[in-house]
Amino acid sequence: MKPQVSLLKPEDATGAPLYLLRRGSMEVVLSGYGAAIRSIRIPDAKGVVDEVTQGWDDEESWRVNPPFFGVCVGRFANRIADSRFSLEGKVYELAANDGPNHLHGGQLGFHQQVWASAPFESELDAGVEFRLISPDGQDGYPGRLEVKARISLTDRYVIKTVFEAVTDKLTPINLTNHTYFNLGGPKHESILDHVFWSAAAEWLPVGPSLIPTGAVQSVADTPFDFRVPKLLGRDYARVQGGYDHCFVLDVKNRPLSSVREAARATLPAKGRTLKLYTDQSGFQLYTGNFLGGVIGREGKILKPTAAFCLESQRFPDSISRPEWVASILKPGETYRHEFHYAFEF
Repeated sequence: MKPQVSLLKPEDATGAPLYLLRRGSMEVVLSGYGAAIRSIRIPDAKGVVDEVTQGWDDEESWRVNPPFFGVCVGRFANRIADSRFSLEGKVYELAANDGPNHLHGGQLGFHQQVWASAPFESELDAGVEFRLISPDGQDGYPGRLEVKARISLTDRYVIKTVFEAVTDKLTPINLTNHTYFNLGGPKHESILDHVFWSAAAEWLPVGPSLIPTGAVQSVADTPFDFRVPKLLGRDYARVQGGYDHCFVLDVKNRPLSSVREAARATLPAKGRTLKLYTDQSGFQLYTGNFLGGVIGREGKILKPTAAFCLESQRFPDSISRPEWVASILKPGETYRHEFHYAFEF
């Protein structure tokens, strides 16, 4: 069955259009505000269709969106220590929006901007191409950055995202998507009953403010070892504050040669599985530790562990770590990042 895309709404309260991607009983809603995945509805093993992301029913909440529900974030996903970095001998000061640190691009960031958008269809997928121009100096970053995010639904129930970007000056870049998943539906109390698997043999320890220490450690004999599938909740209590850590696929922070499966979550009670495929050096597993008190869909008050994120990305704070390959884009080069959310039901 061929996927299809249609305009769901020309403009909502954010000033951006909404698009509907559909293949069979699977539906995905995309927004031009933050190049966001607003909704994913899929059947379970019995054919019952549920929403499997966290978000809101009202448009105004999407405009503010403090948890970063569903959005594409940049210029630099995750954290930069002390909201500053040095490049070619010059220190750049960024907005501190996570204590003393810079998180997901800062106070404006790509998540709170209207991206230009154009729908497309092919024999194998249907989706929307989003484009954004970030001017030199925006949020403190150097260089005029031109970004493209192509998000589509394929004929195999895969949400495929391809980022590309070019710049006219050296600039840090680390883009990702920040969709929150709960395979039991938005009213399913916790994701700790999901079975999780990861290909990662190493992980990045962090300090009190969740900045990596610079060490790369083996997952063996730690709560971060998911090489044999286990419940997310099995070792959750052993991780202070919950999982919000980068799992390592390449210890030098280099892009992989091709897209490959990095992680998988399954909810046996519903017969649903989500797989993450990526060509990046790592991914962040986040178990919604800061969701407590957020009012989500249908007025439900969320709590920590109400959802999880799988964020395909380069290492957090790699711009400040000489032991890792820095996530820097040069003029004349093209940043490219591809990842897939693949569903089985």
